[in-house]
Amino acid sequence: MAWLATDKNGKETISPGRPEFDGFEWCYTEENSIESEYGNIEYSMDLPDGTIEKILGRKLTYEESPVEIK
Repeated sequence: MAWLATDKNGKETISPGRPEFDGFEWCYTEENSIESEYGNIEYSMDLPDGTIEKILGRKLTYEESPVEIK
């Protein structure tokens, strides 16, 4: 499963889990630990402009919730 989202500035992203909106962009992070050091790692990837429209058949705006594709 993957999630598609569009940020306020029009940047299109894909994530392995449901992203959360931080007020400006959608991002998906997970807490990880490496050698007892904890931190959050962002797993969202940027997509070329127009990719979401090609996948969904319509544009996706930042006001909409992220869309899950299977």
